[in-house]
Amino acid sequence: MNLQPTTPPTTSQNPTQQKKPKNRKPGYIVNVVLNILFLYVANHLIVWEAQFIKGEWAQVLGIINVSIIMNLIAYALFVLYDGRLFYLVSRSALDVVSFIVGYRLYKVFPFDFNGFFEMGWLNEVVPYLLILGMVGIIISLIVRVARFAGNKNIYY
Repeated sequence: MNLQPTTPPTTSQNPTQQKKPKNRKPGYIVNVVLNILFLYVANHLIVWEAQFIKGEWAQVLGIINVSIIMNLIAYALFVLYDGRLFYLVSRSALDVVSFIVGYRLYKVFPFDFNGFFEMGWLNEVVPYLLILGMVGIIISLIVRVARFAGNKNIYY
């Protein structure tokens, strides 16, 4: 005989009750707007004579533009459709391009923070942050693919 009190199951305890997916469209729209802003800023840093940007910025601007435009297009499409496989393939492509951007920024390093509010120490720190970012991109890609294979949520 079970003497423990029982509680009626709630919707969170009911295994047949599916959670309603979050509406991700507002986030996608914000991403599109931000990428338009990033595209404008990236292409005007030299014109604005940003004191932390060196002439080598022109060597990385092409791949940065490709990355931003790909993000813009992908997130605009996600507003219309974000099926799991489409999302996985799109985000994976964006991750690969983001890794390439990080690598190019690391190799060319078009920055000089010496004259930027006396923050020359950033010249030593930023390369490590770029490496950390590239490692994070690889981990994110692996986790997303594994979660997709395990039929888990990949929209993180």
